[in-house]
Amino acid sequence: MSVLIRKLSKKKNASIFRDSSNIDDVSADAVVQEFKTSGDTLSVWETTKDSIDLGILAVALSSEHIDTMDFIVLDKESTESIGLHIKATTAEANPLVHANEIHRDIVNLRLQDFHRLASVYRNAAIDNANILRYTKAQLHSKISEALKKGWIDSEKVNDKIRKVIDSIAC
Repeated sequence: MSVLIRKLSKKKNASIFRDSSNIDDVSADAVVQEFKTSGDTLSVWETTKDSIDLGILAVALSSEHIDTMDFIVLDKESTESIGLHIKATTAEANPLVHANEIHRDIVNLRLQDFHRLASVYRNAAIDNANILRYTKAQLHSKISEALKKGWIDSEKVNDKIRKVIDSIAC
């Protein structure tokens, strides 16, 4: 079963989506914070439930810094079944060597799509198992494992992440 991984801008937003009795009651701030688009697209990472760590690594390695991060796990089939279109896209700048295989965009987003996407978020957030928190130490551990497996292209790592990798590798 394919899932889509997306980093939460703020963990409290998962609660806002989950606790709203009606999707129309979700605050505008939560929607705007979570659905930052570029070119009418929203970036996600497609994995299986068994390989979620790949998506987590892709996000962490492309971040400005490594700190505690929160993620939401969305069901891909549910996302597509409500008319949202998911397209495989490249992630050339991402240091994870598998990034191009798992990067997706939810494309051609229009205002009405945000209502549908908010419903997908709400349904996912109702099950706390779909809200994942990775501490800084856990992310360092995942990065260390990825380094040992040769999954990180050091040429693509930004300077702040390079320092983390250098400290882990020592």
